[in-house]
Amino acid sequence: MGIAERKENRRVEMFDDALEMWTGGSLTQAQAAGALGVCERTFRRWVARHREAEEAGGDGIEALKDRRLSGARPGSACCPTSSGSSGREPASPSSMRV
Repeated sequence: MGIAERKENRRVEMFDDALEMWTGGSLTQAQAAGALGVCERTFRRWVARHREAEEAGGDGIEALKDRRLSGARPGSACCPTSSGSSGREPASPSSMRV
């Protein structure tokens, strides 16, 4: 597990604790957001994402994981499509400005 994954897991654990304290009434949204190092709006977005995932029958905590850490998306520059290109033609030297 790399540094990014460890930080992500710690953030999710801290969110879970802050959410529990906020729903229990011992923290305000501003205090919970401050404890996580994010703004109140971000905290509200995470709460909404967490609730939506739980209502859909999923794990609310897993919905908060950073999707960028799951690997490259097909079609991106580092993970070309099955045809072997990312859909863009390489620039030819004659079309490049000097």
